[in-house]
Order: sequence, then structure tokens, then C-alpha cells
Amino acid sequence: YDPDAVAKQKALIAKIHEMGGEALMSSHLHAFFTTEETLEVARAQIERGTDLVKIVGYAQDEDQLLADFATVHALKKALDRPFLFLANGAYSRLLRQIGPELGVCMYLCVPDYRPGYSRGRCRLCARTWRKCRAERNRNTL
Repeated sequence: YDPDAVAKQKALIAKIHEMGGEALMSSHLHAFFTTEETLEVARAQIERGTDLVKIVGYAQDEDQLLADFATVHALKKALDRPFLFLANGAYSRLLRQIGPELGVCMYLCVPDYRPGYSRGRCRLCARTWRKCRAERNRNTL
């Protein structure tokens, strides 16, 4: 990592915290990372002070998808804060659809599929919204 960039990130996150805000840090890996490599990325974000860890991995085949499920489980066990772990790639859709059932903190959705939108992303619809609301209500009781 570039030490100057890391220092700037830490300073910005500190400023956000001073103002009463929370910081989400996002890393788009653009390749498949193993569970341990992904945990290293998450730890680096936490060391910088992020409140919510976001990592976008990759799942181009079934083996990578299954490894990404294991990564979600490892992140859930290892992290002391909310995390958003998603994937891009041919096999990413299932992880995006059921990730929150496994410990991912939220769904990311698109309002509809437009040119340039990945079909791997979940489309926001009444069913998705009801499920999110039910989960939120279940967690606040």
C-alpha cells in the first residue's frame, strides 16, 4: 500500500468521525481472492478506521462461488463490525441474493436493468423490500 494514501485515508476517516459520521470503505478486487487474502483486505480497512467494511470479490465459476460463501462465514466470525461482501462475475448473483441471510449487512439493488447494469445485481422489487423490512424488524425486537 502507498503510505501517503493510507495516511490520507486515515485522516479523512478521523475527520468524518469528528463530525459524527460513519465511514464505509470499499475495495473492488477485480479478481478472485482467497478467504485469507480477503480477510487481509478487511483488516487493512479496519486498521484505517472504517465503520463498515465493503469488499467486492469475484466468482467466475462454482468453485469460486463456494469459496466466497466460506469467505462470508470467515468475515462474520472475524470482524467486529458490519460488512458487505459481494462478488462480480458469472456466478455472483446467488451470493448477492442470499448474502444477507449468511451475515452480510445489506442488499445492494438496482431499480431496474438498464444498458450497462450487471444482471448479477438484484433488482429492487416489492418482494425484496418486504424481506429487508422483515429482517430489520426481526433484528430490532
